[in-house]
Amino acid sequence: MSSPAATPALPLLPVAPLDGESGYLRWKESVLLRLHTLGLAHVLSEEEEEPERPAGEKQWRAHDDALCRGHILATLSDRLLPAYAHHDTAVAVWRAVGLTYDLDMDTVVSVNKADEFRYNEGKPLLEQLALLEVLATVGNTLGCMGLYIIDEARGFPSELARKVRKHGPNLCMDEIWKIARKVVVGDKLREIDQEAKRKADDSRPLKRGRHGK
Repeated sequence: MSSPAATPALPLLPVAPLDGESGYLRWKESVLLRLHTLGLAHVLSEEEEEPERPAGEKQWRAHDDALCRGHILATLSDRLLPAYAHHDTAVAVWRAVGLTYDLDMDTVVSVNKADEFRYNEGKPLLEQLALLEVLATVGNTLGCMGLYIIDEARGFPSELARKVRKHGPNLCMDEIWKIARKVVVGDKLREIDQEAKRKADDSRPLKRGRHGK
């Protein structure tokens, strides 16, 4: 049994109004954060109330549902509001918006982007690994991460590719992350060592000639 909605101890973060497909993901995550902060997120996951539930529970659940529905509708743009305001419950509004913008095309696009992904030497390794992991996860190709990394055409650092290849292409993401982090730490330690040597060389006095010139 869920507890009634709570009053947040901290101010709510603003939610940019949803006005189309391009802003859906940020809107969805922002609304979920707000609903969790308010103690209303349970409304979107609970089953429909059953007749045998106590009257008091039905009453506060209806109250939570009304609040949840209101918060969702309040974050829709003036253009979109009329299309969803006719839904009576929070779940109905949430599902209707999701059916409009939460398209299966994301999976297809992510598969293509993961297949086309190429490592950029000018950007941090771990950031690129995180991006590729997201694309592979959404595209249901997470099991191919090892193959992506050892594929020379993708250009991942040779040390990372070599170590992943040593463990096999079916290596899980946790192990891939461990290897990648060790590679980055190793690179940073080498940079620190090289910088220390450079400073040591700069601080050495120049050799003087026989007469001190």
